[in-house]
Amino acid sequence: MYQKAIRVCTAGHDFMLGWDQTKRHEDRSRFLHDVFFEDNFEYNATKFFRSTVSNLIQKKSLAYKGSRRSLNVVRDVCNVTPIMWLANRFAIPLKTEDTPRGLLTVPQLFDCYLVLFIYQSFNILPHNEWKLREGASKVAPLLRKIFETHLRTQSGFTESVVDWMAKGSAFEVKPEADRLYHALNNSTLPIGDLVGDCIGMGAPVAGNITQQASLLIDLFLSEGYEGYKDRIVQLAHMDEAVSERELQGFVFEGMRHAGVVPGLPRVAAKDVIVNDGARGKVHIKANQTVLIATSKAAMDPVVFPNPEKLDPHRPFSAYTLLGHGLHFCFGARLVGCSLAATLREVFKLKNIRRAPGKQGKFQIVEHDIGGVKARLYLDGNAKESPIPTTLVVEYDEE
Repeated sequence: MYQKAIRVCTAGHDFMLGWDQTKRHEDRSRFLHDVFFEDNFEYNATKFFRSTVSNLIQKKSLAYKGSRRSLNVVRDVCNVTPIMWLANRFAIPLKTEDTPRGLLTVPQLFDCYLVLFIYQSFNILPHNEWKLREGASKVAPLLRKIFETHLRTQSGFTESVVDWMAKGSAFEVKPEADRLYHALNNSTLPIGDLVGDCIGMGAPVAGNITQQASLLIDLFLSEGYEGYKDRIVQLAHMDEAVSERELQGFVFEGMRHAGVVPGLPRVAAKDVIVNDGARGKVHIKANQTVLIATSKAAMDPVVFPNPEKLDPHRPFSAYTLLGHGLHFCFGARLVGCSLAATLREVFKLKNIRRAPGKQGKFQIVEHDIGGVKARLYLDGNAKESPIPTTLVVEYDEE
């Protein structure tokens, strides 16, 4: 299911997360990890997310009489920062106030990545298949062209000419992207495979980090979570060296209660018997579609004693939120540091709270899929989205 969707997005090429052959998977995985994760990756990602979130808060907040401020934290921060990180990472030419000749605005790039992510990973409802496939087929060629162009021009004599012409424009390849494309070009892989890897590495970042940040902020502003919010506020004002582990603990505990992934649809490659704990043995036949209820597993009291309570000191090894084995999330190293950085900047805001009325809450529609609750989120025009698009918070200016 996953690999079939990947091939639609990559013009027939695979991504290694869809491979079940251990050696084939591990060889490509090692190569791509070396490409994507530079030295001091977590430090660099934290620095980018903290500075970007802080700048967006200052730029997008609305001022009222006195010290009251309001901010659409989902639309203007959570759904923007990871997209800007990806644009910087892959040298995607953004159209902004400073670079008006870019190819895509941040919302347009967000939409491109979102449809790729949903089509690849959460194509659960049959009536959405055609719409998702059509959307993915339209946006994927645009991103493939950008990646292919960079791969072809970031080498040899052509590189110096292109870099000189693009200097200071939306098309400039900055150091992070330059290192990435050079590392990809150092391989002997066909360029189509490398372009496919760029899509496979980027789409999950856009789909996961954006909405997970939104879900965590909503969770920690919810009734019953006041004590956890107070502790996060304390941690947000503390030095990173002494607070980062606990803050990331709240990230992973929050993901247990309000995770991006309610369940993973997969198709069995062969007949298999799964030992499902108290339910005993479950017989799964080849080609049978299975929904892996990750949201249920995250509340398993055998693995997580007192699962209703958040314990930020649980060992990270206890979580399977990001997959397991060969199919462990490629971008896992980005999750904890980027989300902790986002929470740190948001919960540093004085007296942060929900805006009054509907604007301060998610408006949702729920579907029951095999016993798993899947949400759709409504915007101000009642348009449905698979991820949150709006949530207004208020805070007091210092």
